[in-house]
Parts: sequence; C-alpha cells; structure tokens
Amino acid sequence: AGSAAGELVSVAGTVAGAVAGRAVGALGAAVKDARAGNIKGAVTHGAGGALGALGGLVGGLGAAAAELGGHAAGHLAGSSLAGSHLADWLPPALPARVAEGVVAEVASEHLFSAASPDDAGVARAEAVLNCVPNRGRRNEEDETDDGVCALRDVVAAVRQLVTFGVDLAPVTVRQTANRFDIVERCLSEREDAYLREGELQELAARLGLRGTRASHEVSAACARAAMQGGDRAFATAIALRLAAASFSPSWDVAAAVAEAADATDATGGDGTWRPPGMDARAGLLSFALARCSTERAPDLLASWQQLEAARLVANAGVEPPRFADGAGGPLDDAARAALVRAAPTLTQAHA
Repeated sequence: AGSAAGELVSVAGTVAGAVAGRAVGALGAAVKDARAGNIKGAVTHGAGGALGALGGLVGGLGAAAAELGGHAAGHLAGSSLAGSHLADWLPPALPARVAEGVVAEVASEHLFSAASPDDAGVARAEAVLNCVPNRGRRNEEDETDDGVCALRDVVAAVRQLVTFGVDLAPVTVRQTANRFDIVERCLSEREDAYLREGELQELAARLGLRGTRASHEVSAACARAAMQGGDRAFATAIALRLAAASFSPSWDVAAAVAEAADATDATGGDGTWRPPGMDARAGLLSFALARCSTERAPDLLASWQQLEAARLVANAGVEPPRFADGAGGPLDDAARAALVRAAPTLTQAHA
C-alpha cells in the first residue's frame, strides 16, 4: 500500500507541476508581450493561451484525480493511509486575491490599450474580467483603481459616455485628474442631458465619485444646466432639495431660482413656470446669502430685504405698493396713502 501511494503521489505531482507551469508561463508571456507593445497579436494569443492553460489545469487535474483516485481506491482499499496520501498530492488552491490580481493585470493591458469604447481591446478586457465572479459595487477601502471591480467600472463608464455623446478612450478616463469634469462634459454635449440625472449619478459612481457629496454635486450641475436651458421648474425642484440638505456649494442654484422667480413676478412670465411661493423663495435667498461669495452678497442681501418687505406687506393683508414708474421707483400718491393707513398693521405684523 505504501509503495502504491508513493507512485500515485509522484505521478500526480508531475502532472500538476507541468500543467500549472504552462498556465503561469502563458500568463506571464501575455503580460510581458503586452508591455512590450505587441498588443494586436501577441496579447490576444498569449491571453487565450493562458486562459486555455488554466482551463487545462483545472480539467486535467480533475480527470487525473478521478482516475488516480479510483486506482488508489482499488489498491489502497482498507488502508487508513489512503485518504491522507491522496490529499497530500493535490495542489493548493490559489488565494482569491492573488488570482484576481493576475486577471486584473491581463485585463488592464487590453483595456488601456484600447483607442475608443468600441475598440476590440475593451471587449477582450471584459472577457478576461469575466473570469472573476461579479461581486457588485467595489469596496472603496480595499480596492485600488486597478482592481477587477474598478476595471469593470471603467468598461461600463466608457460605454455609458457614448450615450451622452462623449467618446473617450479608457486610458483618458483613467488619466483625468478631476473625474467630475467628465460629468460636466456630458451636460455640455447634450442640451437635455440634465434630465438624465439618475444616469449621471450612476456614471459618477463608476468614475469613482461616490458618497452623498458627490451625488449632490451631480444634482447641482444638472440644476445649473436646467437653468441655462430654460427649464426653471426642474431647477427649482433640485434647488429646494439641495437647500433642504444644506449642501452649501449649491447656493448659486438657490440664488438663480429665487432671482428668476422675482423676475417672473415683475414681468408676469410666459406661463410655463409657476415660481415658488414667497416663503420658499425667502428660504432659498436666506440659504444663498449665508453661503455666497463676497461679490454676490450685496445683491442677494438687497433681494432678500425686498422680498422680506413684500412678505410683510402680504402678511398684513395690504395691497402690494404701486410704484410711479412701475419698476420700483417712488411710490405714487395712492400707494403712499395706503401704506400710511396700514402702518399700524405692518408694525404689528412685524412684531
């Protein structure tokens, strides 16, 4: 029994060593050739050979184990050493992180050699990445930008960018220091891109822009694009949402919506937008005034004071004042007399 077990261990070790050697060698050759610039031919052949060798390793060892296991069962039946000797020659499992590292390295060579989203290198990289089960969204704490999940995000991002009219090579995405510039480019390429706020949020996450702050940044950018495009209703909804979340960088959006509402009140608007009420408008101006730049503070303060005066008059039940020039100039005689009569009521409302 001891002699038969020894033969089995020797034969299995030879088979495993030879096949594993071919697999690792093929993978090494693939990466080496790709780094040397032989992307079009050598990498494809090398990577294919590597994957084939890995498949052969798994299949070959499985068949060998079955055959040798049956042979051992016949010769070592009844021996207490049978189980332990069969287990001794089986090759150890490759740690998952090490295996993912090899897959990521090969996929990177394909992906970042691609000149465009429809380059064959992108498809080849995706095929290599599929060797590793998809665990979903990557873990920011232990995953580098070269990890399997990060590379999958790059593949998905460059393809999604095409739907916004942006054609970027994977390596360009990787080398962009401020990934938010890519999101803003999407908004500038298509006038209606702001309507796809949810898709832009998803794209930002694939570009590595995650978390509440990044999500709010995308929403604020959509609101700015909406204001530029004349969609004040869409911008108003976002401005109110971001103000409620106290997202300070969106102060300019809040100010723009409030000022547009004031202008609509003065001109009557075009009937396509119903501005927020005085209370909501006052909230937007207060939010913007508390966070704005020094240059904008005087204008916003004047707007806020004017709105507060209008709210005071409205809450007192007094007709809004009529100006002699129709544009905020001196009060006409009738309006002056009405305000004098309403002075006690206004004072009480203010208190």
